[in-house]
Amino acid sequence: MRYYVIAGLSALLLSLLAGYVSLPVLRKLRVGQTINELGPQSHLSKQGTLTMGGVGVILSGVIAGVAFGFYHKNTNGLLVLFCALSTLAFGCVGFIDDYLKVDKHRSMGLSVKQKFALQIIAALALSCAAYFIKPIDTRFALPFTSVKLNIGVLYIPVMTFIMVATDNSANILDGLDGLLSGNSTIALATVSAYAFIEGSKTGNGSLMNVGIFMLCMSMAVFGFLKYNTHPATVILGDVGSLGIGGALAGCAAVTGSSLLLPFCCVTMVISSLSDILQLWYMKRHKGRKLFRMSPYHHHLELGGMPETRVVNLYNIITVIGCAAALILFA
Repeated sequence: MRYYVIAGLSALLLSLLAGYVSLPVLRKLRVGQTINELGPQSHLSKQGTLTMGGVGVILSGVIAGVAFGFYHKNTNGLLVLFCALSTLAFGCVGFIDDYLKVDKHRSMGLSVKQKFALQIIAALALSCAAYFIKPIDTRFALPFTSVKLNIGVLYIPVMTFIMVATDNSANILDGLDGLLSGNSTIALATVSAYAFIEGSKTGNGSLMNVGIFMLCMSMAVFGFLKYNTHPATVILGDVGSLGIGGALAGCAAVTGSSLLLPFCCVTMVISSLSDILQLWYMKRHKGRKLFRMSPYHHHLELGGMPETRVVNLYNIITVIGCAAALILFA
């Protein structure tokens, strides 16, 4: 237990240090966020807020996770390395997007098609690697049972979809100060707990090492909240949101916990579904909107709910979803 505490605190301190060191650098480089004019008008005051803070978060979590994630001996380190690679691969897609935004001084970096294509390439490569690497169990854990579902080669397209969906959902949720940071801290801690529990049940040290990695990711994001709570000094940027999505998807792939994600990432699901429903409704009803604005957290904002209250509400929903995930699957 002491080792796990040291690992988590190390990730937390690295994240705090990364924020302290990077803020002056970001200011000097004028790495400011360009706010989309189509968003809530209240967000225009955030124009120029430092962005790409996720670089420090992702690196802190990965460095600490890899450094401490080989605690249980006689295990296969490929599972931890897979989680790290998934985090970095999707984080790199976000970095490219952020760089183009900052360089061009616009709210959009990569086009939707370009970003989607890069995510599919990363997810497909990772899913193929997971399927063909022997130590990774590609079965899906089912609720209220020890049975695991084996879908054979269909694992590759299914996991590719899950990875891309998780990554985009994390990106969509990142719309308010501290929203994704707070929610993902809880979600990352939950999948970490699941990996610990499953590893303890089966005596699988590799899964417990994954639990350490995800604990470090959770604490790294938690440390970022010092700079990201309202009013935010710096925001994650796509490098942070896509990197977090990659960490969650990577852990789901190696632990068979993909079916947990809709529960522990329930607010990400809400954000994605509200976007999909908004587009469908507008096409069906000649431009009329179902929500004041999507994703749903902006609908609540425009309805008069303060930003901090929306964030607190989403955190509560995430806690409930994560509790349900552990009750159903652990």
